[in-house]
Amino acid sequence: MTPNKIDFPIRINTYMGRTGMCTRKAADSYINQGQVLVNNKRAVLGQIVHDGDVVTLKAKLKTFTYALWNKPRDVTTPESKIIENNGAVVKTFAIGRLDKDTDGLILLSDDTRLSERLLNPKFEHEKEYTVLVRENVLPVHIKRMLAGVRIAHDGRRVIAKALRVEKKDTHTLEMVLTEGKKHQIRQMCSAVQLTISTLTRVRINTFTNKKMRRDGIRILNEKEILELQKSVGLA
Repeated sequence: MTPNKIDFPIRINTYMGRTGMCTRKAADSYINQGQVLVNNKRAVLGQIVHDGDVVTLKAKLKTFTYALWNKPRDVTTPESKIIENNGAVVKTFAIGRLDKDTDGLILLSDDTRLSERLLNPKFEHEKEYTVLVRENVLPVHIKRMLAGVRIAHDGRRVIAKALRVEKKDTHTLEMVLTEGKKHQIRQMCSAVQLTISTLTRVRINTFTNKKMRRDGIRILNEKEILELQKSVGLA
């Protein structure tokens, strides 16, 4: 699915949110301030945008911070995390959580628009994990997880699948997901009688934790930010 596909007609604040101009809440504020134009005329709250309309935001847009954090094992993912970017102290939020017993990559940002676009499985963003298990990995384990197994989610039983599962050695799997149900990999492995020893997220989309130290934080550069924004329809 194309992340920024627009179904017209659409309310102006929703349009501005979908196209990545700003959040819907910020759009209403900009409209009230007279900072939004539709076809060079001042927009009004609740205005409907049609295909072909030109929406312009005159206000200077906020500069966001995007960073990768290589979360250690035995650390709980916080609701927010303070980091430094070019000498400025920034309050960021974790875009997707890892449980306390899982280490690896988490995206941090103060751009709240990312949450829906990165976490919703309809956008098919890949997250790759290295899974070390106690038992010997057999072809049947891989076949079942690719086909789908039942796990608990939001008080009901649902089918969970992996996009890719590969055996790296006798006790190690490489798994790629495009969805993120709570404890999904742990539940999927348990469903096929595999016991996880360690679980590490090594990649989010094209970003990896290679060369990152334990508990390290790396600010994304301009090229990486543009790549991320394009992947979620915000560029």
